This record gives sequence, C-alpha cells and structure tokens, in this order.
Amino acid sequence: MRFYLKTFTVLTFVFSSVLFISCEKEEILDETSIGIEEDTEIVEVEYYGEKIYVEKKGNHYVMEGDILIDVDDNRKSSGKTGVLWPNGIVYYAISSNVSDSQKQIITKAMNHWKNKTVIKFEKRTNQQAYVNFVATGGCQSFIGRKGGMQELNVGGCINRELLIHELGHTVGLYHEHNKYNRDQYIRILWDNIRDNLFSRAQYKKNTTASGRDFTTGIDYESVMIYRAGVTDHAIDRTKPVMEKLDGTGWSYPPGTLTANDIRGVNLMYANSVPLASDISNHWAQYEINLLMRMGLVSGFSDGTFKPNNLLTRAEFAALIASIIKPTEEIRPDINFPDVPDTDYWAIEAISLAVKSGYMSGFPDGTFRPNEKVTRVQLFVALSSGLRLDGGRNSDLDFFSDRGDIPNWAIDNGRVADAYENKLISVYNLNNSITNKLRPNENATRADAAVTFHQALVFLNKVEDTSNRYLALPPL
Repeated sequence: MRFYLKTFTVLTFVFSSVLFISCEKEEILDETSIGIEEDTEIVEVEYYGEKIYVEKKGNHYVMEGDILIDVDDNRKSSGKTGVLWPNGIVYYAISSNVSDSQKQIITKAMNHWKNKTVIKFEKRTNQQAYVNFVATGGCQSFIGRKGGMQELNVGGCINRELLIHELGHTVGLYHEHNKYNRDQYIRILWDNIRDNLFSRAQYKKNTTASGRDFTTGIDYESVMIYRAGVTDHAIDRTKPVMEKLDGTGWSYPPGTLTANDIRGVNLMYANSVPLASDISNHWAQYEINLLMRMGLVSGFSDGTFKPNNLLTRAEFAALIASIIKPTEEIRPDINFPDVPDTDYWAIEAISLAVKSGYMSGFPDGTFRPNEKVTRVQLFVALSSGLRLDGGRNSDLDFFSDRGDIPNWAIDNGRVADAYENKLISVYNLNNSITNKLRPNENATRADAAVTFHQALVFLNKVEDTSNRYLALPPL
C-alpha cells in the first residue's frame, strides 16, 4: 500500500508513498456511478509537477474517479495532500443534508476502521482540521489531512464497502493499482480501456505525488485496488482491463481491510507526529522519526533535526556506532594522526567504525573527521560493513549518471551491492524521482537516515516500508 503518503504513494509521507477497493461495485455500472455527470467537464491540471486530466464539477476537481484535489488559480496542485492525522485521530462532522441511512453507512465504515487499525474517528468540537461528510454527488475524498475543513462526498457511497475505501483516501492512501512501481506486478491492458481522457486517467501510474510504500508488492484484495475486469471503462466488458504479469486476473476485492492494509496503515501512523520541528512532510520524515523514536539518533537543542545539513565523517562514524552497533571486529584499530587520542567526542565511534570494517582512512594515513561524506562513500561504507552481496555492476546502468561513479566504488562491487539491497535513495529537492545516483554530492542527514533505515531492514531490526525514493533493483 502507499502513503502520501501508502502503498502505502507514506504524503511521505502521502506515506508512497503510504495506494489501495475498487471505487466501483458490480451492481453500479452506469456512467453516474463512475463519476460522469452532465455538468462535469474533463480538464487538464498540474499535480505535483505533472500534467494530468481530472473531472471538474463546480469548484471540485476529481482525480481517478474519487480523489478530490486542490487546484489553485493557476491550476497547479496546492501540494497539501497526503498529510497524516496527528495521533491517528480523524475529527469529523456530518452535514444536515446527510440522510439517516447514509449516517448508518458512515458509522459502519468508521467502526470498521476503528476496530481494525490505529485510526480513530472523533466528532469535531472546535478543531480546525476535520472531515465534513456531505451528501453531494459522487463518492469522493481528499488524500490525507488538508489542515482545514475538507469535504467527503457520500452522495454516491451507497454501501459500507465504498465508504471504507473513501476513508482509506482520507487517512492518506492512494489507489493500489496505480502505485509507482506497479509495472513490476501488474499489466494495464490499455487496448481494452476506452479511448477517452476520463477512462484512461483511472489507470495512470502515480509517479510524482509524494509518498512511500508500507507494504510490498501488490495486494490484489486491498480495499484500495480496482477490480481487474467488469468495469465501465472497458471497451469489451467481458474482458479485463488489468492482469497479473503471468496473465491471470484477480478475484473481486472483498471491500474490507485486508491484513496487508491493516499492517500498512498501522505502520504508516506509527510515526505520524514529527519528533522534530523541521521534518514535517519531509521526504525522509518516516525514517528520521523512527530512528528518533527508537533512540538511535537525536535532534538539536532547538527542537530541529536539520535534515538537509551535510554529514561529516566523524558524525557518520557516530551514526554507525549508535544505529548499527557493530560487534564483530575484522581488523585492528588505527591511530590516525588527525584524530586526537584524548577527549575527542568521536574517538570511540571512529575506532569502532574502523575495526568493524565500515570505515577506513585515506592513503596518506589520515581520517579527516571534519571532511564531508559523499553519497557514494555512504553507500560503500554501509555495504562493506554489512557484508552485502548479490550486486551486479551491469545493473548500475539504471543510473543515468553511472559515469560519475568513481572507479574504485565500481571495481570493489560495493555500489552494486548497495543497489541490490535497496540502500540507495534517488530523491531530488524538486520532489521528483530520478534515476540519478549523484554519487559525488555530499550526503545529508536525511540521506543518512534513509540509508541507515535500510541497513536496519537488512538486519531485520525494522519493517521494510520501502520509501518510494529508493532505487529499486530489477526483480
């Protein structure tokens, strides 16, 4: 699933990434059921830097049939989707135009979430951020917490299962079948999808919205996945519009939370309250929060973490000592002439990092504790210390800047090993995923947090939640 945020795509958080039942049911097959109404038009907007087609009905913009998005005067996404609800509490109000029968559906759907996950629903008193259930047309929700009043349209949510799905969007989940790496698991049968902007937009891969995966692979029974066949978007409704890579389909989703859905949401919200004032909505928020909560890293006295600060070699050694805590010594200690042998804050950490094989000195015999760590040094050091293997240098062709990787880091195979074991992140500051390794750029504290998190995944000390900015090796 995907976060912001699922698969969970988190934001961070929408928490990737943080993507889950079909918004359609077998008994709902007319055009109104899939969002097309007479006064609806299809327009092009910009969403996280990518042009997409959405429905416009009045002041509402609807993506993928049931996801409400904010668009400013220039028709660009406000970028506020995917924020998690602090402590997993969703405050709500119910509009007076909602019928008693619809209120019962709302209550049943909320209870399903409350009974299965850490998510809680509480009636709003004076909270500024809350969900307002309204009985306007459609069955639509925003992704995650917006920060003010946000509508959830229940006019078309004719049963509990549909509303369970919409509440999935509300807590921060995108559609499972549109997750950014879905091509590794499923095939979209475009030849059987209607050749119109609306139908084809339902199956567009999510490649730009912030997020992360909290479950691996594709959950074919997820509450956030569309059915593979029997859809109004098909040219031939007797044939599927999606299939697994082996050519088979999947059964009709049950419309309730699966074990994977539950696990993913609970993981996503395990770190929903930032422990530092400057990491909210940061691409590495989850990893930083988790490491802070585990007591493995700390912030600064002013309450910040400074995720974009650059990392020195002495600080890197300290992280190895505090996070990995290596116990095996493979070589003797080295007395570096530029590392004070008494009263130096990082002397023990440097000694441990060297003896355990994570770090070494330079050919001139120095350690250079105040020198900045490059990204390639970060990956190679952890790959060496963890004794990673299985990498193939030929796979490094994935990176468009492979030519920038130092020969020494290719010859020893450690970059390829880091790639094979999912230690390499490819985040860019403009919130886009690229295939650039940027090996010679200095590593930030955020880079280090994500890479160390993946090291803990390898050591089976934390759950594998696959930040969507990881460079995933070929299957």
